[in-house]
Amino acid sequence: MKKLLFRLLLLLFPFFMNSQVGIGSITITPIAGTNDINLSIYSFCSQVHQLNNYEITNNTAETIINLCYVDTGLLMPTNFTSHITLSNINTTGIQTVTVTAFYNYYLGTTQPCNANLISGTPTSLTFEAPLTQSRIFTLANNTFELKKVSLYPNPNKGIFSIDLPVKMNNALLHIYDVSGKKIFDVANYSSGTPIQINDISKGLYFINVRTYQNSEILKFVVH
Repeated sequence: MKKLLFRLLLLLFPFFMNSQVGIGSITITPIAGTNDINLSIYSFCSQVHQLNNYEITNNTAETIINLCYVDTGLLMPTNFTSHITLSNINTTGIQTVTVTAFYNYYLGTTQPCNANLISGTPTSLTFEAPLTQSRIFTLANNTFELKKVSLYPNPNKGIFSIDLPVKMNNALLHIYDVSGKKIFDVANYSSGTPIQINDISKGLYFINVRTYQNSEILKFVVH
C-alpha cells in the first residue's frame, strides 16, 4: 500500500509543480477622455486556468495588483488574456505597477487574494504618464521591460513606421544610406506615424532616432 501511495505521489508531483500561471506580457492602453488605463495581461499555463478575481492597492510609490487564478486541474496548455482597468493613473510623472499572480486548485468556492494561495514572483513595470497610445511590456529577468524601438515592415519599399518607447516620443529622425549620406529627416516624430520616402533606391539604410535623452540607430532594407 505504501509503495502504491508513493508511486501515486510521484505521478502527481509534476502535475502540481507545473500548474503555476506565467505572465508573458502586459499591454497598457490609455482610455480616451479619462485618466484611466486598461491593462491587457497575457498569461499562460500548463493547465487550464481562469482569472477568478483581483485586488488593487494604490499608494504614493506604486500600484499593486494581485491576480487570483483558479486551476481547473485539466492538463492542457492554455494561453489567455485578462483585462483590468486602473483608475486615475494616467496623470503625470513616473508610474510603477507591480503584478503578482496567485492561484489555487478549483474547489468550487471563491477565495480572496489574501487567502493562503500559491503565489508567483512579483514583477514590475514602469512608465511615464500621461500615455497617449498603447505600450507593450514583455517579461525579462522578473521585470516587465518596455518594448524597444522597432521599425516595420522591414524590408519595405520606402514606406514604414517606427514604434517608440514613451520617453522617445517627438523624436528627431535622420536617415542615411550606406555611404553615410543623409537622405531624409523627420522632426517631432510620433510613434506609429507612417513615413514615406519617394524615389528611394533599393539597398541598406540606417536611421538615427534621437531625443534630448536617448539615441538609437536602426537599419532597414528597401527592396
